[in-house]
Amino acid sequence: MKRYVFLLAAFASALCFNACETPNYGGSGDDSAVTRSQIVLSQQAVDAEVAANSYTVSVVAECSWEAECDASWITLEKSTGAEGSEELSFGVALNEEGAERKGKIVVKNGEFGLSAELEIVQRVATPSLEIGSVTSVESDYKGVTKTISVVANFEYDIEITSSWLKCSQTADGAKVVVAANSNYEVRNAEVKIYSEKYGKEGVVITVNQGACGCKIGDVMTVNKTKGVVFYIDNNMIKLVSTNATTSSKYSTEYVATSADDWHNGANNMAVIKARSSWSSKYPAFKWCSDRGTGWYLPAYYELQELYNQKLVVNEVLVAQEAAQLGEWLWSSTESTYSYAYLLHMVEGEWRYYNKDNANEVRAIYTF
Repeated sequence: MKRYVFLLAAFASALCFNACETPNYGGSGDDSAVTRSQIVLSQQAVDAEVAANSYTVSVVAECSWEAECDASWITLEKSTGAEGSEELSFGVALNEEGAERKGKIVVKNGEFGLSAELEIVQRVATPSLEIGSVTSVESDYKGVTKTISVVANFEYDIEITSSWLKCSQTADGAKVVVAANSNYEVRNAEVKIYSEKYGKEGVVITVNQGACGCKIGDVMTVNKTKGVVFYIDNNMIKLVSTNATTSSKYSTEYVATSADDWHNGANNMAVIKARSSWSSKYPAFKWCSDRGTGWYLPAYYELQELYNQKLVVNEVLVAQEAAQLGEWLWSSTESTYSYAYLLHMVEGEWRYYNKDNANEVRAIYTF
């Protein structure tokens, strides 16, 4: 009886052993069976933070394996492994969906029919929005640029109520740009920072700007150079220098420079300053630059605007004991490689003339 029991037990043991065996496909010629255990993960679930982050899970297996994922917000940094103990690395993106989300990574070996699953549960973001101690922007008529500190755990939206304001997101917060006010009245506006996605009420930044307080013919000093206001619109004020040079050449060389902006002489000035030895080869531009930072040789239509106000400007120049506007004034607008435009300030006639001809030069300033 004892022998029977022993033989029965041995038979059962052999059945169990054979059930866990899979053939050896290693090519060694050995017909003996090899036992493959399960693929084992160090954990079955990961509680992921709201913020983007990377995670690592240990994989122990007696066979090679590969990993695949069913969620686009999970990125496999390592998707295959060899027999033994290895690391499975993956990244999780910021959760901006406003709800908890789940994903799954499957580690498997198809040849041996082995697999293990890892569930990733990412928490939902709780919207948080705070601004610094500055809750308003104060500006004089010249305008100003201010950055409001914003700390938020989501991508926020910005809404402005007036066209004379601009606001954009930066690494430090919200940059508010207030344009110059050429009107004689104060103006106010608001910048709202909020989240449409999360339904966050948001915060409001008030913007208050003083009136222009200036008019055509007023005299201002900018960077130690005195000028007369000859142009005002909703976003811009322009001055013309009270002093002038009456015998400056546009340039001493005949070269096409691409200084061909008809509306903004500052752009033409930048083109000329980018040229080699510009200060010696372009006397008219050099003279304007010497008036101080921001002063430049006016473009074609800027000279036209000055001509439209020549009576007022000349009266002020006389009162300032300065010379009136001359007969011919250089513009900064190039015509060809050898010609540039100039304006007859008596009759308003435009001509283009040799660049090496000496004529009057006035500098202007825009803010």
